[in-house]
Amino acid sequence: MPILNGALLCDAAHDYNGLVSILGGFVNILYVAGFPTPVPIWYAARVAFDAEEVRTEEREIVVRARDVADQTLAEVRAHLQRDEELARRAEAMPDLASGLNLVFPFPFIVTAEGMYWVDLIVDGDLLSALPLKVILQQPNQ
Repeated sequence: MPILNGALLCDAAHDYNGLVSILGGFVNILYVAGFPTPVPIWYAARVAFDAEEVRTEEREIVVRARDVADQTLAEVRAHLQRDEELARRAEAMPDLASGLNLVFPFPFIVTAEGMYWVDLIVDGDLLSALPLKVILQQPNQ
């Protein structure tokens, strides 16, 4: 089974040759002035695969945002093909898991207060469910 090295919601993130830089990491509360409101977040995660898993022909990775009613708001889906170079490295170092960085903007619209979730699913298995609490902030009077 794939190993989740880490996952978070943040203000911004960038992958520089395999190293990930995070700005404003661990976003889990969003105060909004009204609805509907766009959520301008980024998603950053690292998933590792052992040598045997790297040999798999294809892997499916899904990042999905769910609302308070458990409805899908946004989804990014990727199908990874076998990478021969990665497979050779995994065979040369079988005790070191090969990692994959997932770094991208992941905006979606919120329409009500409550708990939202951003899931990471690899080959049908839920690896991570990140919470995002949305709170309506009343203007000061």
